[in-house]
Amino acid sequence: VNQYDLCVGTPPNAMVNAAGCANTQLDSDNDGINDALDSCPS
Repeated sequence: VNQYDLCVGTPPNAMVNAAGCANTQLDSDNDGINDALDSCPS
């Protein structure tokens, strides 16, 4: 449920982690670039 997610705007039917974030919404290295678009995500 989006109101309880840590990630806003999770795509419908997306697989999410415990925080409610889809893989396409993560930024594991905190550089401001989404992992799905980041050439060096870690």
